[in-house]
Amino acid sequence: MAREPARSGAVGRSMAQVGQQALRWRLLGEVWGELGKVTWPSREQTMRLTVAVIAISMAVGLGIGVVDFIFTVLSRYALGG
Repeated sequence: MAREPARSGAVGRSMAQVGQQALRWRLLGEVWGELGKVTWPSREQTMRLTVAVIAISMAVGLGIGVVDFIFTVLSRYALGG
């Protein structure tokens, strides 16, 4: 039986690293290409929707705060505190 020539570990790893680097660049190029196909919102739409999200978040937070306050008062009353 013939033996296979021994491979240097450094050569094998460097080839794998080169392959991984090429794959990363290809993936990055594909991601960049897909981002070019995206229909981005206008500045006005972005501002309007951002204000809406902030307003709704504040309203929900205020509502939760009111409910929490009510339950705190009721629990203190129920526990005689």
